[in-house]
Amino acid sequence: MTDVITSIASSGGDYTTVALWESDWGGSTGADFVTNTETVIGEVANEALTTSGTITIRGATTNSTYKWILRAASGAENKGDTTAGARLLNSGNAEVLAARDDYIVLEDLHLRASSSSEDAVIQPGPYEVVNVTISRCIISSAGSTDTGNYGVQAGNYASTINCDNSLFIDLGATACNSIATPTFNFYNCVATDCNKSNNSYRGGFFAGRSTITLKNCVAYNNLNDDYYGTSATLTNCASEDTTAYGTDAITGIASGDFNAAGSDDYHLSGTSSALYDAGSDPSGGFTTDIDGDTWVTWSIGFDHISGGTPTTTVGKLINAGLVNAGLTNSRLI
Repeated sequence: MTDVITSIASSGGDYTTVALWESDWGGSTGADFVTNTETVIGEVANEALTTSGTITIRGATTNSTYKWILRAASGAENKGDTTAGARLLNSGNAEVLAARDDYIVLEDLHLRASSSSEDAVIQPGPYEVVNVTISRCIISSAGSTDTGNYGVQAGNYASTINCDNSLFIDLGATACNSIATPTFNFYNCVATDCNKSNNSYRGGFFAGRSTITLKNCVAYNNLNDDYYGTSATLTNCASEDTTAYGTDAITGIASGDFNAAGSDDYHLSGTSSALYDAGSDPSGGFTTDIDGDTWVTWSIGFDHISGGTPTTTVGKLINAGLVNAGLTNSRLI
């Protein structure tokens, strides 16, 4: 098995755009990752890369072992900060990335759309794909006029999309949407300031399909319902309004439950937050939060404690011992 890792940067990288990286492996090239026993990895630099068109990933032969991975380079992870890290910014389109192959993984990126058309920041359509995975990403749109775009949408196709520890913010519509019956698994995600279009049929998370599963998710400060629909399976989910439902739902979430909601910092405010230790192990195949810290106590949202784990090695060891003893999970400096 070989990992083919290349860099994507405006200067000094192997590629200057994601589209150029993709074209060497997908499209008419049609590389067979399985036969070649290769996983193709593109690492995006710590900067904002702007494109005016949709980035399409398709044409390769993949499986659960040999896949596409597009991720932030080391040190370029967003860590929940909308102004930092590796950012893919679309200057004139509601669709930033068309994920049209099976087994595409997106990690630690910020994808931002900029359009008033009704589309989605990430979507596979018009293809049915399996196991597109979005981890520790920020999905957003720019400007108050971007009223139509969803975060992730599967359209009329029964695709499988998994998302964990991600922030959906400033979207024209909901964090997720589908017309058909896709399999959506959203774990430890945050949807806030969504539904700028003020459409009565939209809100934070779309929960109108029985094939949608939401665990440890929180919706806050969205126009209309934080959760729209009651057909999805919700476990340990929270809302500012009264629309959170399912097992161990929490309502009445306030700004004080976050570190600095007014500044778009949706890490938890600390162990006093109503979201702290209010989740459960989602068994979603991941172990780290948006900061890359290992989950110790399962909370609701993308952060297991405010600011992450202790920053010093000694502090981490001490904290781990205290947690295992059931005494505390406070941050030590």
